[in-house]
Amino acid sequence: MEPSGPPRCRLCAKPISPYIIPLHVDANERTHRELLGGGQLQEVFHYLSECDYSTGLGSVLPEFQDAQPTNISITPGLTLISQPDTDLVQKVGNIYKDLGRVEDNCIKLCASLWPKLRNNHELSMKEYQELIELHQRLLHKHLEFFLTSHHPSVSATARGQLAKYVTLKRIWRHGIKSPQELLRKRLEDSREYMLTFVETAYCIMRLLYEIVPTFADGLCESLGDLARYRMAIENYDSRDHQTWKYASRYWYWKVSNRLPTVGRLYHHLGMVARPDVLQQLYYYSKSWCVPTPFSGTGDSIGILFKPILNKPIYENSDDEAFVKFHAVLLLGREKEEREVAEQYFLDNLDGRITEREKDWLHPGYYIAICLICSLVEYGSATGPLADASETFQSAKAFAMKTCQVVFRRKADTHTLPFLYTIFVFLHYVAEHPTALSRIENDVPWQDLVTVLNAVYCALNSESSMTDDTSNKCPLPENYAMRGFLFAQDHFLDDWFHKPEEIEETPESRPAEKERCQRILCLGWQICNLVPQIEWNQELKIFRTVNDEVRSGEANVAEP
Repeated sequence: MEPSGPPRCRLCAKPISPYIIPLHVDANERTHRELLGGGQLQEVFHYLSECDYSTGLGSVLPEFQDAQPTNISITPGLTLISQPDTDLVQKVGNIYKDLGRVEDNCIKLCASLWPKLRNNHELSMKEYQELIELHQRLLHKHLEFFLTSHHPSVSATARGQLAKYVTLKRIWRHGIKSPQELLRKRLEDSREYMLTFVETAYCIMRLLYEIVPTFADGLCESLGDLARYRMAIENYDSRDHQTWKYASRYWYWKVSNRLPTVGRLYHHLGMVARPDVLQQLYYYSKSWCVPTPFSGTGDSIGILFKPILNKPIYENSDDEAFVKFHAVLLLGREKEEREVAEQYFLDNLDGRITEREKDWLHPGYYIAICLICSLVEYGSATGPLADASETFQSAKAFAMKTCQVVFRRKADTHTLPFLYTIFVFLHYVAEHPTALSRIENDVPWQDLVTVLNAVYCALNSESSMTDDTSNKCPLPENYAMRGFLFAQDHFLDDWFHKPEEIEETPESRPAEKERCQRILCLGWQICNLVPQIEWNQELKIFRTVNDEVRSGEANVAEP
């Protein structure tokens, strides 16, 4: 008796949605099944889309962890491909010809549909179906091309030659972006078609990510874009919206950890950071200040600023007041408006830290990095630390006042990520005398010394001025600083050997002592680079040079 209900995946036993991959029963299906070891392609895509894609098969299905290798020569229903290299290359050539024909048809179809949409004409159901089916066929052809060209029998040389014919940019442009843009123009009519196509494209790109390692970075970004498309279709408060938002952030984070100096990726992360305005400002600012900045951030940050600028200051939250200061600074608005936002934020900062406690750990280093970005004028050509600029002078005054408020909390554990980030930046500035000369008169050295002495006392007998880096692991703020020039010499070579690490995961281990130790060591190094502060070995304290002068004068005055 046939079981009722939808078919279920043999890997995870979940129901298979009929629209995940609509397979076309033709000669190509046999090729897919052979190359995938005789399995059902629909189940493979279902597994990749429904199961946790951050883990491997063994971690999802424990029963496979200790399984012994199967003797594939006696596996029933499995057809082995043992063709010579030249035969497979010829087969790939034939697939490429078919791919080219389908691609030409897709281009012609899109070109014929655009005039209708521009004239506000509705597309018929038949036209929508033709659009979806034709582009799905194109994506399947791309998949077939890569499955065949990456067969073990194909030599690495031949595989490299074949990869030149089909690039990720080509797949995205003709296979995904063109139909998505068409469907987006009439989303109220094409929503179901859009859902079907985006999920199909997501599954295919996910499988390509597994079988084409040379495209890993681009495929991560493409998967993030597709998840963001899918997120945008859903209602903001829906569960599906949040699910696809997390998926998009996962892929963008993954590729940004592999390419930490590419600003475009931080712009994308800012797009999916809504509604957290502070996190958005952090990502947008970072996209301008890394070595490969992204110029397109301006439009997105303008969307962030607009509602905040339109509200009176007393209706802004503390985070919004901080963002408002940067908005006024960047847009060159009235000085009075900037001063009001600055004062509102500084007046509430200390109380806000006390109120939020450990919830200020991440906002702390977001704020620190945004302040640093303002000091380098958000990556402008006149930076870094161009003291002739009015923008720099305003940013410097605000940054130092903020540091003064946080420094006066001494070694408060909730402010340690902020302190650590600022100390990394100050150490970098101290190594560059020209940059140091532009802020040294404004740095609150006395409060900085108070922080260092508090950190030294907190560590007690465990304190060491020489940093033992053998057991160090990156902290969340290290991932946030990664990509900036001011932090590149601070990191150890093997800190980021796991690019899939996520920078904002809850801390799995107590890190207060580790942060204090790093702050202490940075403070010691800064002492050896700047004339304003020093370490007194006899008294076992840090102090400013003015303190030493006053102490000497007092000793002379004694009878």
